[in-house]
Amino acid sequence: MKKSTAAYKYELDKHLFKEIEYLYHFQNSEKEQDIKVMIQWIEQFTHYFNHSCFTSITMAHFFDVLHTIEEKHPKIKKELDLYFFDYPNISHALLEKSYELLMSAKIRELTHILAGVMISRRFTVPDEWMRRWFESSQNQLVSANYLDLSMIISVLFNEYKKPPQDWVDRWVIQCELHIFDFHQNPFSFLLILATIIRLSLNVQSSFKDLLFENSIIYMSQFSQSQAIFFMSRSFKLKEINHRKNGIRNWFICTEKIIRDEPEKYLKDICIAFANSQKLEDGAPQDWIDLCVQTFISYFKNLSVKDIGNCLYAMALMQIDPQKIMSFLIQCKNVINENFEVKLLENNTYTDISHFVISQYYFKKHNFDLGIKTEKLESFLKLNKRIRIINKSEEIVLDALKQFKELDVTAEYWIPEIADSVDFSIKTQKGLKLIEFDGPSHEINGKLSCLTKLKTYLLKSYGYDLLRIHYKDLEKINDILKDNILPADKP
Repeated sequence: MKKSTAAYKYELDKHLFKEIEYLYHFQNSEKEQDIKVMIQWIEQFTHYFNHSCFTSITMAHFFDVLHTIEEKHPKIKKELDLYFFDYPNISHALLEKSYELLMSAKIRELTHILAGVMISRRFTVPDEWMRRWFESSQNQLVSANYLDLSMIISVLFNEYKKPPQDWVDRWVIQCELHIFDFHQNPFSFLLILATIIRLSLNVQSSFKDLLFENSIIYMSQFSQSQAIFFMSRSFKLKEINHRKNGIRNWFICTEKIIRDEPEKYLKDICIAFANSQKLEDGAPQDWIDLCVQTFISYFKNLSVKDIGNCLYAMALMQIDPQKIMSFLIQCKNVINENFEVKLLENNTYTDISHFVISQYYFKKHNFDLGIKTEKLESFLKLNKRIRIINKSEEIVLDALKQFKELDVTAEYWIPEIADSVDFSIKTQKGLKLIEFDGPSHEINGKLSCLTKLKTYLLKSYGYDLLRIHYKDLEKINDILKDNILPADKP
């Protein structure tokens, strides 16, 4: 009896699934011949992508096994990267087929398909593909367990993909329902917290509190010490600052690691040191001293980016150069006449600005790091982030414009801080700068370290600065009349 089309598809799909299982048995082999067999098998298998019998289950299983094998065999990953690059039609067929399957896939299948398409970086994923993935997964989140929830957010974290707000709301509900399941993998608490920060997800403060509280509870269970340093990313959240006991426990845990394994976790220590300045009360002095001593002892192991992070954090903390002179001298010794060229070649806008601001700060305290800032300043000015003036700043700008005798410039560039200020005003007595302090400029009612450093540098270079708090917007006209116009009256 002739098989129906549906039966044929079912049999072929079962065959493909078994083939993937066959591949899975090779994963632990180190034999050259077995590695060749795996590469050949995977390349041949990709020709089934555009076949009508290929189901979401099969595709998800294929990606799951492929990811496992590539993690164990870097050589296979390298070969496959070249293969997909040489045959773009294969990549196109995979994306087309995965797009077709998204609406019928279950949550676990959607998770593996997302990871397979995104993590490899082999495919240019269209916006329409991501839109359909979010649409399909939002409907399936109700059946997600804690593993699905954390795995999905892990992929989004690594790929900087921000979900729609409706998706985030549904995902948070599921996380709250499974919150006690996450203790089986406590690192998930930190991962979710870090993703909220990195992607600027709009979630309630109570949820962030819940994540941080559980992270502290399970801190001793983290399998990797890097996880403890990972928590420092959450310090920029205002909600975290009232968790005094949790933060104190974090410092105790990191201090032990810094003493026991400083060389192994040096990069993580640098990042944690830089992040600590985001705390309302800052870091304990003995912890700061321990970090600085570690940087001095293992200076040869620090990358240029690590050095920039450390210097910038020390400037934000406004540490007296005399207390860190040994570290500053070591920094100066690695800065040569080609240093700024190397910075421009290999570093980001943020990395370069860290060095420039540090140079200005320490030079004001009579220690010259020796960084030539002219080319760096030109780069920063040319590449500065285009910032949209918000509604509150528009109110300030409109209030300034009504005084027609004033020459007002928005986003005025200040070379001495390698950054711009909100407004500048040319008056008869000279230049006056205005900075509008929104909620991001403070932590629990106190100015942030960056705001304090910026204010310090501007005033130390002789600029006349007026800071306007966002809560004083209703009195903006009176503030401007009292602080600006009198100086211009004959």
